Amino acid sequence: MSKQEIDYSCDQVQQPMFSVDEALKFLLDSVLTSTKSQTKSLDESLYQVLAQNIHSTINVPRFDNSAMDGYAIALKPE
Repeated sequence: MSKQEIDYSCDQVQQPMFSVDEALKFLLDSVLTSTKSQTKSLDESLYQVLAQNIHSTINVPRFDNSAMDGYAIALKPE
């Protein structure tokens, strides 16, 4: 095996960089979104993305409780 010389030089890009706003616009314009949706039961909804927000029809807990900020559910994949 022969040793090859490694070129560590780097060519600089000749084009100016995007501003943050230009880069964000470029990325958002490049994203493809789907308008299709499906109705699934809660049991079938694991690893799915919601098409719209859902809200509880009841307050849980039903009393003021500053020690409780919310709930988390841990599911273990089968």
